[in-house]
Amino acid sequence: MQFVWGKGKWLWMLLIPLAVCSVPFLLIAMLIGSRLLSIIAGPVNIWNTTWHAPLVDDFVGSYEFSEIRWGGQPPVEDAVARRSGFRLNADHSAEIIDVPAFDGFGQAMNCTYNGTGHWR
Repeated sequence: MQFVWGKGKWLWMLLIPLAVCSVPFLLIAMLIGSRLLSIIAGPVNIWNTTWHAPLVDDFVGSYEFSEIRWGGQPPVEDAVARRSGFRLNADHSAEIIDVPAFDGFGQAMNCTYNGTGHWR
């Protein structure tokens, strides 16, 4: 059984160049469509959120810095003290221990931050 569309088989031959020529237009339409969607609906990751807030116990603990990097540069030498870091407690209090200070250009300053505070 042979399918014939219209008066002859030559119409099928017209669809092949039409399909080949429409591929760039379809790609451009996909790019513009995704750009319009991000303008209208916001970033795509807006739906990539959790349904429930994590438990406080998931955050409680001590965190230490092993090294500090600025914008893909090598680690800042001798800027991190041996026990530099912070501690988050279950009562939402925090303790900052010997966290190094940097100037606006990423150069380590001769002081560190120490103190207490609250987190949420």
